[in-house]
Amino acid sequence: MAAGVTDIIRDTYASSLQRSAKALEALGEAPGAAGEATRRFRAHDEVAFAAQYRVKEDECKLLATSREAAQQLERPFEAERTGSD
Repeated sequence: MAAGVTDIIRDTYASSLQRSAKALEALGEAPGAAGEATRRFRAHDEVAFAAQYRVKEDECKLLATSREAAQQLERPFEAERTGSD
């Protein structure tokens, strides 16, 4: 990344993921499934973040990358919710 930065730590990101897992559990999700959902989200988000960084200077590409990332994220969760592949 810029200026040789290789380790990005977003201030409230980890706590948001933990809170999300707890919210899923409160809604009846098993702890393992809640943890897996947040793990999948984190992996997806890291890929999306890197893709967005690569096009950060081009607003159209940045918006397109953001839309694509959102669509990619929706598919597996929707498939899980409906029980389809």
